[in-house]
Amino acid sequence: MCLKESLVRAWIWCRRFRHRCGYGVHSPFAFDLITRVIYEKHPYYGYAVLDKYCRDFPALGGSVSKKVSRLLFRLANEVQPRQILELGTAEGLSALCLAMAVKECPVLTLDDAGKLADARLFASCGNVSFRVGGLQQELLSCLPSLEPLDFVHFNTRCPERALWEELLPKVNGKTVFTIEGIHASSAMKAWWLDIVADSRTGVTFDLYDLGLVFFDLKKIKQHYIVNF
Repeated sequence: MCLKESLVRAWIWCRRFRHRCGYGVHSPFAFDLITRVIYEKHPYYGYAVLDKYCRDFPALGGSVSKKVSRLLFRLANEVQPRQILELGTAEGLSALCLAMAVKECPVLTLDDAGKLADARLFASCGNVSFRVGGLQQELLSCLPSLEPLDFVHFNTRCPERALWEELLPKVNGKTVFTIEGIHASSAMKAWWLDIVADSRTGVTFDLYDLGLVFFDLKKIKQHYIVNF
């Protein structure tokens, strides 16, 4: 990370400092997620393996992606989804983390450009399927088999409104969507605000680098900003 980017991120962290450690959060669900998953410092069993992958595949680098990917690992480990869908494989680190978190869970990652750094990355993960093609076309072709839709990771860093609408009829009270780059551009910020305000979404979390969306509408709809 260059000096300029480090200074920008330090400024962002200070600006969001009051939203730390679950302070002021009264919801037991939100407080538990923030303290036990988002801020969890325990060295999970998979971290050493993930670090080795990052050394073996330099294209996976970047401290921000590592931090976010470790959170995805913890979140998937907490939710224990029966099926995971990723839209946008990118360098492959997030798909790898999700697959390692729940080894019995099938992970389907779709990419429209095939920019995966090295196909060997998933060689040791028997639960990852990787498909390349137009994202919407690939999603529509596999959507009928995506039952249940427990965990969806948006990893394109672009607004995916059409894909979002295709997926919404499949969500249930246990579904969680994770969205990378919610502050990456003005278009992403606008899409994220629409998601937060959408009556079809429940509790949402803004972690700056990542947005979390839950669909349990039995819980009071609430939006949390977390200094992650």
